Amino acid sequence: KQKKNEYNSADIISKEKYERFIDYFEKATTAIIFLVTSVEAFFNQLLPDDIELTIDGESQSKSSLEWKDLKTKIKSVLPEIEKINFLETNLKDYNNIIEIQKIRNDLVHLKKETFENKTSYQELIKKVHDIEFDKFVNSTKIFMNTVRKDFIEEE
Repeated sequence: KQKKNEYNSADIISKEKYERFIDYFEKATTAIIFLVTSVEAFFNQLLPDDIELTIDGESQSKSSLEWKDLKTKIKSVLPEIEKINFLETNLKDYNNIIEIQKIRNDLVHLKKETFENKTSYQELIKKVHDIEFDKFVNSTKIFMNTVRKDFIEEE
């Protein structure tokens, strides 16, 4: 029988794997949140102070447009303020930006749900574990550089 603070080798391996996973999950989550935040902040800086747009039949000022989701901003606001239809010209990158925003939203606004004997947390953890960061970072760079030429330069 093991004493309270003794571990067998399987416990140590499991503990090491768990700690590595937690470290990865923390860093991945931070990267996802900051990547989406960078797109949102970039976009909000594009909005002129005196902007007034009609979206879904409602007049919108800068302060209300800043709170719109990226889908609305890229589809409806960007063509008006920059004359760029990113959705039409860069569909794959647009979809990647919307996908990473959804993952970010799921991380930030966790919901208690169960389906098919799995929780939404398990699905979310798998998404974060399997994420292709290069794909999302590249789409973010393409978006920013499409709107502002050479905004992000690579060395």
